[in-house]
This record gives sequence, C-alpha cells and structure tokens, in this order.
Amino acid sequence: MGRPPKYSNDEIQAALEDAHGMVYTAARALGCAPETIFGRLRRFPTLKAAHQAMCAVVADTAELKLIDAIERGEHWAITFYLKTKAKDRGYTERQEINATVGSTGRDVSIREVVIERPVEPAREAS
Repeated sequence: MGRPPKYSNDEIQAALEDAHGMVYTAARALGCAPETIFGRLRRFPTLKAAHQAMCAVVADTAELKLIDAIERGEHWAITFYLKTKAKDRGYTERQEINATVGSTGRDVSIREVVIERPVEPAREAS
C-alpha cells in the first residue's frame, strides 16, 4: 500500500488557479515536483477538467489582447490572426519539401510558397 498523498486535490487545484494553470509554477509554490501534479491530473478527471478550464481562460485572455492589438491597427496582429484564424478565407502560408530517399542520384528540392493577401492599413475615423 502506497503512502497517502502529501497534497490534496483541493490544494493542487488552488495552486494551479493561483498559477493560472501553469503546472511548473504551481509545483514550485507547493514545493513538489511537476510530475506530482501531472500524475494527479492523469488520475483525477475532475482535477484535469478544472486545469483545462483554467488554461482556456488564459487562452481567452490572450485572444482578447490580440483583438485589442488588431483594433489598434497593429499589422503584426492582423497578419497573425489572418494566418491562423482565417485560413479558410485564403490567408495561408505553405511550404513544400520534395525529397528522394535512397541512392537514386536525384537532387533534393525545397520550395517555399507564400500566399498572402495584402493587409490594408487601418483607416482613421473621420
């Protein structure tokens, strides 16, 4: 029979909440190894679900900051959003790598194809 856990699931969840879902930061705060938390997340579905929800909140916060940058007309943010969230609208980058395996004597060719729509500069309101 194994020894009882040093930290309760509630303590681990509280540490994860304080660390915004970051396992290594939570482990440091508790004074345990990150593997302790990872193991607990694997064994307890409710703790894992709580952790996933914490990470989703951080992702939402990051996306809101990205939207703020888009609204300020920052080109890097507009380009990043279009390349990641608007691929279905034709804003993509693609790399093609063709290689031969074996001793056929053929050359290896690498071709990069970049397909972008130009981003219009933000217009100031009149």
